[in-house]
Amino acid sequence: MDHFCPWVGGIVSETTMKFFVQFVFYATFLCGLIVIVLAYYVDDRKKKLGDLNVGWVAVLAVAGLFVLFSAGMTMSTLWMTSSNLTTIENLNKGSQVYNIAVLLKPDAAIPNPSQPGANQDAGTAPGYGTITYPLLLQAHQSETARSVGPESSSSRPSPPRRTFAVLSTRPGMNPWDLGSVWANLCSLMGNSFDQWFLPIKPSPFAMRRRLTEYQFGPVILELVHMYRLQDAVSEDLLLDVGQGRKLGAFGRKKVHRRRPRKHEERRRRRRGTVVTPGDVV
Repeated sequence: MDHFCPWVGGIVSETTMKFFVQFVFYATFLCGLIVIVLAYYVDDRKKKLGDLNVGWVAVLAVAGLFVLFSAGMTMSTLWMTSSNLTTIENLNKGSQVYNIAVLLKPDAAIPNPSQPGANQDAGTAPGYGTITYPLLLQAHQSETARSVGPESSSSRPSPPRRTFAVLSTRPGMNPWDLGSVWANLCSLMGNSFDQWFLPIKPSPFAMRRRLTEYQFGPVILELVHMYRLQDAVSEDLLLDVGQGRKLGAFGRKKVHRRRPRKHEERRRRRRGTVVTPGDVV
């Protein structure tokens, strides 16, 4: 959820942001069309009859007001989308600090941030901490072992332990900025013209992902280098950030799949180009 919009009477969130942009865009187009048509008829009536229709003038004024309002909403929303910011995030974008947990390799040698030179490029960035999951306290562990018994507790497979480095961004960093305006817009609107102009599919960034909730941008790579964790972070995360840079491939060509081999053999058999075992003399 981002915020409740009283103008549309609902919540603008990850699942409705794209449809909100389409709504205000088409509202601008409709109100602009009304302004153009009414302005023509008001001017034509004044030239031919010498008077003005008060009702037409009132509708023209209201339509002009809505054109300015909806156009401003459209432009401001697209401007925030170009940086992958929501309305709430845009309020304190210059001072916001994010804490991001980055998955580390199981056998990675984690540099100590307190060592001299370990964080020399970080500037004002604070040191980082690590956390390991699953969290299982020693008291709870011993209590579980007593209640379950040694045999069943030893036979139960333990979940894999994963270690994360909690990295803090500098003020103003946006980890969800994909690095280009076009990629950010496509992550909201889609990768085809019908998705941009028709409310038929949700935004690509609203699809649940395996590694992260949302696509991370190059800021994650900057954080990894800033904290000197290039050899310690998971390779899947680095590849995932690289895929984010490739977003925005508009008008991709469709890949035509080859026909199944059964159909090809049937087609060749009709032409007499396939020799079957029964045809061998």
